[in-house]
Amino acid sequence: MDSFHYGSMGHRNDINVSLQLLQISHHVRPSQRVVAPILIVDSSARVFLGLTEAGLFPGITFYLSLWYRRRDAAQRIAIFFSAATIAGAFGGLLAYAIEHMESIGGLYGWQWIVSFSSVRNYRLVG
Repeated sequence: MDSFHYGSMGHRNDINVSLQLLQISHHVRPSQRVVAPILIVDSSARVFLGLTEAGLFPGITFYLSLWYRRRDAAQRIAIFFSAATIAGAFGGLLAYAIEHMESIGGLYGWQWIVSFSSVRNYRLVG
């Protein structure tokens, strides 16, 4: 009876050791334990943003096709897609230029970007 008891104890310890080796948390550095939830939130936010934006361009294409003839709609859809591409390119360049406005007025570059977008939104709403 004693040998069976000790044998089962050894068996349980072997299982515990093998399960501990399989746990991911033992193989992850503490800094990665902090960053992992942030990456999960960022990834889920990107997925939600993608789901909500997925129908924008097809929806605008459909909406333009309701108002114009086929030939005219094609031209306006081409203008819309071209404008979206140009806006994306110049938006990045503008953000880069504003980011390099460090120490002007005692603000960091990111503070300039936030203040410009806040003023623009305030003018639209107010």
